[in-house]
Amino acid sequence: PSPAPAPASPTQPSLLSMDRSLPLSPPMQVSPLRTVDRSMQSSVLPPAAILPPRPAVQIAAAPPPTSTTLQDSMMSEQLARRQRENTLMSELAMTRKAMAAATSGVQLDSLYVQAESIVARMQRLLDDTTHQRQRRQWVGVGLQVSCSHPIYVDRVVDINVVESTRGGGNAQAVMSRDEIVSVNEIPAVFLSADEVKGLLQGPAASSVKIGLARNKSTHEVTLRRHFAETFSSASDFDPFRSMSDLGERVWNSVSSVVSLE
Repeated sequence: PSPAPAPASPTQPSLLSMDRSLPLSPPMQVSPLRTVDRSMQSSVLPPAAILPPRPAVQIAAAPPPTSTTLQDSMMSEQLARRQRENTLMSELAMTRKAMAAATSGVQLDSLYVQAESIVARMQRLLDDTTHQRQRRQWVGVGLQVSCSHPIYVDRVVDINVVESTRGGGNAQAVMSRDEIVSVNEIPAVFLSADEVKGLLQGPAASSVKIGLARNKSTHEVTLRRHFAETFSSASDFDPFRSMSDLGERVWNSVSSVVSLE
């Protein structure tokens, strides 16, 4: 026979013996994870699935270049090419000055090589088709100058004076028989007449500074290029021309300049 069940401990009454008349504790109140304020329901964003489609971003295309922009770009390029010619002509003039002052054959040979290098760079610039095309559009300052040394102003045709260091107004800025002693601070005594004419010309509306001698006094005048004229090729850049080919007066002037230094 199976053993009889052990009697329940008096200190631990069984569930069956509990008094069912005792009130049960109230159930635990669990707070909701999220409550929605009914007054704010109108401001709650709708689900993403029902949001209206986002409009496509329209990227505005760059406006086409205007005629003014193109003109400014072309002007900048022409001024840069004009400056390159100025730089090469200045180097060539200074090399000719050094050639006139050379005291030895070795020094003269070295200067010849230097002059040849400058001429080669100038020739490459002149042979450039873009440079040739832009050169044809260059204009002058409205002066007629002599074709040999000393280089004088033969006639004042139509000038546009920007600035002058000489008093008397624009009428006294440039006069017939004024001697051109420099162009953009390049001494004219080391240049041929064609090279001086070439330096006077350039892009329309650009300016050039000219050094003039009158009655044993010198002054500078800045002229605006505006006068259409036949452009000198200015391609005679022979480094071996030396000073004798520029005229006896040029050689004498160079000798006097060198003796003063």
